Amino acid sequence: LGAGFNRSTLLSPAAQPVTDAASFYGASITNHYAKAMHAATEDGRAYGFAFDDVADFASYIQDTAPTGIRLTLTPF
Repeated sequence: LGAGFNRSTLLSPAAQPVTDAASFYGASITNHYAKAMHAATEDGRAYGFAFDDVADFASYIQDTAPTGIRLTLTPF
């Protein structure tokens, strides 16, 4: 329910949780902060609210066999 409220997917008759990210934040009543956070990330994943990992949208990136690391910081 928390993800549905924040993503505005409870307004549609779809089964919950909605797993299509294209349908998130489509209504005028939505979590605009979380919408902006997701828009500012490389892969669309960020913790904009407490249940943002619902439907496997966790904000972490996992590589089980890394060979290096590169960190690029840019302003929002």
